[in-house]
Amino acid sequence: MITRKILKQKVSITGTNFLGKESTIVFSPVNVKGWYLKAIDKKNNQMYRVPIDYKIASCKTGRISITKYNSEITCWEHIGPLRYAGIDSIEIYLEKGSWPPYFTTKELYDQLLPYLIETNEKIHFAKTLYNTEKYHNKNKKVFTKINKSHSFSLTVRAGWPGLKEKQETFIFDDNFQKILLEKIFPARPQGYPHYRYYFAKVIKKLGWKNFYKVSWLKETNNIEKTSDEWFYHRVLDNLGALSLGHHKFLLSIHGITHFAGHKIDMGAMEKIY
Repeated sequence: MITRKILKQKVSITGTNFLGKESTIVFSPVNVKGWYLKAIDKKNNQMYRVPIDYKIASCKTGRISITKYNSEITCWEHIGPLRYAGIDSIEIYLEKGSWPPYFTTKELYDQLLPYLIETNEKIHFAKTLYNTEKYHNKNKKVFTKINKSHSFSLTVRAGWPGLKEKQETFIFDDNFQKILLEKIFPARPQGYPHYRYYFAKVIKKLGWKNFYKVSWLKETNNIEKTSDEWFYHRVLDNLGALSLGHHKFLLSIHGITHFAGHKIDMGAMEKIY
């Protein structure tokens, strides 16, 4: 059984963000259930605790951002999946800027782990009001569907040119926790389109520190290994979108996503209530 976990103290995690600058993300425990953004309204000089859900989320190029007032955290898809490990009662914010440290979800989890207290409570799931779906405008084979269910399950199908196509179904049980920690959370973002590898090599020589934070086919030179890592990062991305269903509970759904990405995922999420 995967149980609810809470922080015993505030945890600050510092690292280099995607742009190469130092960034610190802060996870603070709160005395209510759910996930919240500590948001600053500079106009009124006020601080607010804002529920994190799809209403404050948007899809930007290659990432999901949460924004309220003058506060923004991008790359939410690397943070939100922590909820599926049972972590709850959290308020997050960045000390400055909108880009968090460019860590894998596993790296974030490992830094939070020493400060987590496991409770005896089960993670709370709730049904959506509607079945929803979002298709690609020009390719009906690309879609994300969210169907009401009595329990959580997720079917992901993904593939990229030059790599093996994969499909797998996940259910929320103890084995899923093992897959989260061993395969999904450690998966680095896909270095795609493949030609970006050559541009990344150039900016690496100019000082870009995140070259090895991305999974490049030409770097691993291993189709099987790269296919697996890219697939599991796609699972991570979808979990990041699904984590925005409600700030206090996870969605009791059967999700199906075929060859989709952030934009399609968020298009489906916008219709769940």
